[in-house]
Amino acid sequence: MKALSQMDTVFVVGTSTFTIQQGEDSSDPYMSVTITRDDHVQWTHRHAAWRPLAVGCGGGTAYIWSARDLVVLPEDHDDDPSVLTVDEDLLFVFKAENAWLLVCETSVRLIIGREERSRVELGDVIEQARWREGQLQVEDARGITASMRVADGRLIF
Repeated sequence: MKALSQMDTVFVVGTSTFTIQQGEDSSDPYMSVTITRDDHVQWTHRHAAWRPLAVGCGGGTAYIWSARDLVVLPEDHDDDPSVLTVDEDLLFVFKAENAWLLVCETSVRLIIGREERSRVELGDVIEQARWREGQLQVEDARGITASMRVADGRLIF
């Protein structure tokens, strides 16, 4: 087993242990991120570095995201991660049954498979998001809270 540095992030999902190593800080707007699963399977990706790397787990699925990419880690040891890229800064990610809710800087997107099925544009920058009991609540910079849910493959207010 390789020794961990202070910059490594470790998280456990089910019976797998994931270690995330971020490349050295530099003036480059991108960082190299290496993800190791159970000390033997490893993947490396380049990520936008202007937002911190975030980690999530939902429905037994592990994932990480940065400013522009969601990396869904495979459940099977033989598969590779799936990467979804967006054209707006990605703030929060929620796994909702067979879909992804991507909360971006000024929009919320519903992704099923690899396809964007629905998008809601908001009037200001989103600052907070909560997913509870099938409802997504987002609060913008003006303090306005919008609630939405997923129905029939669409985001509904």
